[in-house]
Amino acid sequence: EMETITNQDQHLSNLAEQLEEIADDLLIEAEDIHKKRLKAASQLEKAVQDELKDLYLDKAVFNVNIHLQESLDGLEYRGKNVHLNELGMDRVEFFISTNPGEPPKELRKIASGGEMSRIMLALKNIFAKHQRITSVIFDEVDTGVSGRVAQSMAEKIYNISNGSQVICISHLPQVASMADTHLKIEKILENNRTYTTVSELAFEDRIEEIGKMMTGAELTETSKIHARELIERNMSSSHS
Repeated sequence: EMETITNQDQHLSNLAEQLEEIADDLLIEAEDIHKKRLKAASQLEKAVQDELKDLYLDKAVFNVNIHLQESLDGLEYRGKNVHLNELGMDRVEFFISTNPGEPPKELRKIASGGEMSRIMLALKNIFAKHQRITSVIFDEVDTGVSGRVAQSMAEKIYNISNGSQVICISHLPQVASMADTHLKIEKILENNRTYTTVSELAFEDRIEEIGKMMTGAELTETSKIHARELIERNMSSSHS
């Protein structure tokens, strides 16, 4: 302690040198991550564009914008003061234009519910392939879509299940009818307590449940016929 106090200036100088060396190392690592991000961004843009074509957003333009995070008290990098953290020195934002002639804007600000669902599905599909993810959970990723878009999303989700286990929470008959296993989740009231039950549905039970999805709570013979056709068609197409 005496030595540290006596040679305080020298110790401070040594610490400053160490700090400068660490800062230089940080910038080298951050620059490496920055270059890799720029390369990955162009690959991701193309991959998302291809996925969105299958989901009826073929006119959409998807951009990955990467900016340096500037800060007045940051480290100097190429004439700018940048803020570093465990993820590097970049700020990454997704931009999209879903209408021809419109410039891309921030995804989180302009995408509708249905568009956001499709973009999330596209991203999950890409990441599941490249990261070799063994399980993927979709919690109502199909919100805000219907008709042919819903069918396309159902097929896309099923394709992901070819390489990963997929657990999908959905209220769409097109999606539910694609499942290999259909679980029904219900809440029941018993002795003034609420319990959640999960039961696997047999084939005929699936028809009834998907029929209710089509018409609401009331099940009709027409909806049962349509539900059966939907399940059987998807079973034959998915196993062909």
